[in-house]
Amino acid sequence: MKITVGEMKEMLQGWPEDMELYFNGLDFYRLKQRGEKLLQVEFNQLVYEEKETGKVVIDNLD
Repeated sequence: MKITVGEMKEMLQGWPEDMELYFNGLDFYRLKQRGEKLLQVEFNQLVYEEKETGKVVIDNLD
């Protein structure tokens, strides 16, 4: 799923700034620019879509 920074800001509008974001068990690591107009959200887990099945796979990196 891809959304723009503007769409994310709009979704967060109105929520208190001290409210926590929960990523369903994923550990947020950082935001990393990967292209001129691409910002990647990185986690301490590897999350990817398996091409053969279309299933999302999560691997711990420890």
